[in-house]
Amino acid sequence: MLFLHPYLLLGLAGIAIPVIIHLFNRRNAREIKWGAMRFLMDSLMSRRRSLLLEEMLLLAARCLIAGCAVLAMARPFVPAGSSFPWWLVLPLGLLGIVFFGMSFALGRYRRWQVLAWLACLLCLGLSAASILLEKRLSLNRFAGGAARDVALVIDGSSSMTLEVNGESNFSRALKEAARLVEEAPRGVAFSVIVAGAVPDPLVPAPVTDRKYVQTALEQAIPVHGVLRAPDALAAAAASLAQGSQAAKQIILIGDGQSEGWQTDDLESWRFLDEAFARLPAKPRVFVRVLDLPQGIRNLTLKDVAFSRPVVGTDRDVRVDVTLANTGREAVTPARVTLHAGGPEKVDRSVGQMEPGSERVVSFLHRFDTPGAQVVEARVVAEDELASDDSMRRVIQVMRTLKVLVVDDGRAVRLFDRAGGYVALGLMPSAKELLRETSKRGAAPERARFLMEPELTAVSGLGLKRSLTGYAVAVLADVPSLPAEQAAQLADFVRRGGSLLLIHGARADAAFFNGWQNEGEPVAPLALGACVTAAPTNAQAAVKIASDTFRHPALALFRESGDLADAVIECYRQALESNETAGVVGRLQNGSAFLAERALGRGRVAQLFVPLDRTAGNLVARQSFLPLIQELTAYLAQPVIATLNIPPSRGAVVQLASPALTHLSGCGLYAEYFKRDNPKRILLTRVDPTLDFSWGTHAPAERLPSDQFSVRWSGSFVPRQSGAYTFTLRADDRISLKIGKHEASTAEYGQQQELRGTFTAGERYPLTALLTEEHGEAGVWVDMEGPGFPRARLPGDWLVPVRGAADSWAEAVDTQVRAPGGRTLYAKIRSGEEGLALRTDSPLMQGLYEVSVPAAAAGWLGHLASTNDTFPICVTENPAESRLDALTPDEQAIILRQADITVARSFDDLQSALRGKTFGRELWRIPALALFALLLLEAFLTRWICIQRKTGEEAVGAARAP
Repeated sequence: MLFLHPYLLLGLAGIAIPVIIHLFNRRNAREIKWGAMRFLMDSLMSRRRSLLLEEMLLLAARCLIAGCAVLAMARPFVPAGSSFPWWLVLPLGLLGIVFFGMSFALGRYRRWQVLAWLACLLCLGLSAASILLEKRLSLNRFAGGAARDVALVIDGSSSMTLEVNGESNFSRALKEAARLVEEAPRGVAFSVIVAGAVPDPLVPAPVTDRKYVQTALEQAIPVHGVLRAPDALAAAAASLAQGSQAAKQIILIGDGQSEGWQTDDLESWRFLDEAFARLPAKPRVFVRVLDLPQGIRNLTLKDVAFSRPVVGTDRDVRVDVTLANTGREAVTPARVTLHAGGPEKVDRSVGQMEPGSERVVSFLHRFDTPGAQVVEARVVAEDELASDDSMRRVIQVMRTLKVLVVDDGRAVRLFDRAGGYVALGLMPSAKELLRETSKRGAAPERARFLMEPELTAVSGLGLKRSLTGYAVAVLADVPSLPAEQAAQLADFVRRGGSLLLIHGARADAAFFNGWQNEGEPVAPLALGACVTAAPTNAQAAVKIASDTFRHPALALFRESGDLADAVIECYRQALESNETAGVVGRLQNGSAFLAERALGRGRVAQLFVPLDRTAGNLVARQSFLPLIQELTAYLAQPVIATLNIPPSRGAVVQLASPALTHLSGCGLYAEYFKRDNPKRILLTRVDPTLDFSWGTHAPAERLPSDQFSVRWSGSFVPRQSGAYTFTLRADDRISLKIGKHEASTAEYGQQQELRGTFTAGERYPLTALLTEEHGEAGVWVDMEGPGFPRARLPGDWLVPVRGAADSWAEAVDTQVRAPGGRTLYAKIRSGEEGLALRTDSPLMQGLYEVSVPAAAAGWLGHLASTNDTFPICVTENPAESRLDALTPDEQAIILRQADITVARSFDDLQSALRGKTFGRELWRIPALALFALLLLEAFLTRWICIQRKTGEEAVGAARAP
């Protein structure tokens, strides 16, 4: 507690006036000798106590009258961020005045008088010490001096766009910030940050140019999303670190919405302390709280979800749009619409929604073209917060999803094979499956089925040099695998593919239990014995317990379908322990049905029931095909591009999984195109090395035999350090560059050498360009070096990625168009970690368009098959639609984490900027106390007069004869 007019406190000396009057008017005791005196002693003893009490009350009241009058004129107030509660400091001072007055009524009782003086000194001393210490703390908090750096943080969250009395709080905040800049003392430098889900620094470093700051404020727009207060204050601290002044201040102007202050995440506030600690002096933080609207009408789109994790063009997908009433009034929406690249779909069935209620509206939609597609849902409700009436999501629509199904290959007929029913479940047409298995040429114009299974035997798996391009691999009751194929499958999962293990009677428990990769078991659970039941023994057979399903792929069958009716005649036991987890479905006897675990970037699912006729009648159930489809779609999720991301200060967006890209293993990345049209890539693949003799034939189907070019890129990784010589020959011309060394041939038959010194283990970027005009075609590159006689360039010394695995130096530059028309810069890299996009620019909520550079056109066909751009969505937070103000408990948590001072008015902000103290005045309290004490003093005086008159009449009556 402080005083606006502290010099008036000298008037507290006036509390001595009632004491002086009391001392002058106090009667001196006189001794009167008369006979009846002894009869009055008892009466006088009791009367003396009453007189003492009356004098104490009267003196206390009169001293308090003088004290309250002086305090009211001195205008006490509570400074913002006060460290001492006024309801303790003020009563202590008044209590000291009470003890001061009462002590003079105790003149005949020295002991009690001394105690009263000590109590008076203690109370007044504590009160004065609190006031002086508060003054010192306030001087530190509201530091004087004109020169300082000030960070203006404007709350740009979605709630700030809500209009109150015809004007949004965001507009009010900008006006107050502009006035602060205009009226600030000379020498004050300002930085400006618009805060939301991601802080947007309009003026990143403090400047004294007022016009520049005013222009930035005029151009400011809301960034939407939820205000993340610790991040905003940390961004302000980073901007202040670039200023030259020692004194620092942060002024945040917002609506005080509870969401975003992160009172449940104290770790973020500790990071803020670290940011403040890097400054020369800890900045003073002032928060201006604008009025938060109450009682609004508002419907918000809470979520847009798809019924399947993997969507293709072969069937309809259900889109669930969730509505929520986050206002204080009931609302009836006019309609809900869905736009997904075709005719707009409309639903008018939603009735009145009460506050706090939610409703799900479902639409069916089939996408016509593959690639990244924008889905936008919108509600028309004419509510007060329009920014949350729409929601957009980006979904990758797959043309096909390649699934490799492997079995032992013993049977000849499709339905006798362990993987036959699995493959048929993925492509429910035996003719189509047989055609695809025997003829793997060009894909049809429009995929008939999303899943494209390839059924092969274990021996066929050994012939595959790479599993790149497959999303899921299925081992259908495979007894075991050779070590090379087992390592290949485990590496495939770690790179982002997924594996489904289906165990039947043939599966070798010793192999699967010992199958490890990088010290981790591949299978989720250890495999036990095989349990079989004769078809005639119905009691020995078990069924599936659908009520135990706890997995997204099994959610469809938890309450519907006929899986629970299937009779299981053969299953494998799982060896479970207390440490193992991952069982997501069981049989009715408690045995495991399905288990899952993550391995690297991918997933491994383990099914303990074979999916063929040996299992019983499971393959005859209507739910069998959906079960295969749901399991495979769930396992394929890791290969889907991440196109919906949260707001961030920068991001790396995964555009394709390493399992689908060709840039893994050894070799060189090759792009084939017509010589006169290098931007239109006809074929991309990984070639093992630069050793081809095509003759008069085309390098591959759909490629010409003449007038074509091939561009190879990757890295050369020598095994030994030393000098190397590369010999180039081509039909017709080739150029080769390794690191800083390059060479080229000018015509057919010419031979050139490239010489250079290389260090073992280091990656050297390699590029090569072959140009074929007519006639025969071919390319041959030999290498000779330390311990390596002249031979063809070894493929295992080549990596199909330029530069280091985690380096972006060889990435392709591109541009991203942000909401509002701003252009951001980004890079696209294709490497061992898959295809990714990176930008260091802040990403706020909204839809972004990524341009496809010509150099990356061959990589991005799955996202931008028909356009030169593809979309990315930065998602919103539906919690921003709930306009709940900070509670006192939440405010207390924030004040414990940071030294924040709340400013209730613009005048308070001005005072803070000028280094003056502000707060809440308390003069009304001593003024009201003064009025009450005046009434009390009059009452006490009248009461004492009556009591003393009555006593005198009693004494007079006693004296009468």
